[in-house]
Amino acid sequence: MRWIKDIRLSALAVVGFLVLLPVDGAHAEPIVIKYEGPASQTYKPGKRLPSTSKINLKSGEILTVLDERGTRVLRGPGTFNASSSANAANISSTSLATLVRTSTVRRARTGAVRGDAAPARASLSPNLWYLDYGKGGQYCVADFQNLRLWRPDSSDSKTLTATDKKTGKMASVKLGKGANTVNWPSEIAPADGGIYAVSGPDKAEHLISLVKIDVTGNERIDILAAKLIDHGCMAQSELLAATFAQNETLGSAG
Repeated sequence: MRWIKDIRLSALAVVGFLVLLPVDGAHAEPIVIKYEGPASQTYKPGKRLPSTSKINLKSGEILTVLDERGTRVLRGPGTFNASSSANAANISSTSLATLVRTSTVRRARTGAVRGDAAPARASLSPNLWYLDYGKGGQYCVADFQNLRLWRPDSSDSKTLTATDKKTGKMASVKLGKGANTVNWPSEIAPADGGIYAVSGPDKAEHLISLVKIDVTGNERIDILAAKLIDHGCMAQSELLAATFAQNETLGSAG
């Protein structure tokens, strides 16, 4: 009968769905963030490594991998497990959400550092979407309406000039002493595919290209890293990895 056939099909669909669900206790495959050494074709950024595999590195090889428990830097020579130790805790969803939320960008309008004891230099950007203009390169943008430039050193005031390389239009913004961030100049609308040069008092230009990325804000960290790498946003994928770094892993001899 037709209704019996429909029930059977529905049951098969449910079974198929359950097969696709991750098994409780299973972990995502680690993803390559960065590799230094002669085997660059083997360890390309974005490559997934089987969770149960062993990684053999020679002297001088350095491999950075990320999974849901954080980032590990593997230095050869040695043999390493691809996945983090089972004793390592998963990354806090709250910590990840703080790094990736665009609402942080909206609230941080002044960029001022409060208190005389605040450090003048920050080693890592506190938000994934800030543009570290000193590095240049390609940056993924989740919200073009709330774009900010960032610098690690806030010990002095500085005027930055942004130039749209397609139109030649220029605009300046000032970073005050004690400020790590400043709004993107409103006179130049940042756009998907846009290329911009940002320079300071030394006139050295840092080229920045922007590309739109769609994120939900609650992606698993390895999925977010893969998205960044797929879009060519290497500085941000490395920031993501550095923010959640574990202690360096020692490999076994071999």
